[in-house]
Amino acid sequence: MFEKILIMFVVYLLIGYSRLLQHNRRRKENIVYSTLILISFYLSYIFIMNANAFNLDDLFELLFGQPARAVLAYFTSP
Repeated sequence: MFEKILIMFVVYLLIGYSRLLQHNRRRKENIVYSTLILISFYLSYIFIMNANAFNLDDLFELLFGQPARAVLAYFTSP
């Protein structure tokens, strides 16, 4: 677990450093960037703690599960 925390710390440290080097930002860029960073923090937490929480697989299942099963049923039925 220590290795996972160390790797995530280094990754976010590098992301923050690269973000500080770029000074000119628009408000929309900041909102999108902050949203992506918050999502990645959440997914990193799940990765580090091996938590059984809502993740991307669940999101894709929620969005595309039923249509994908319908398409699969259409192509597999005789």
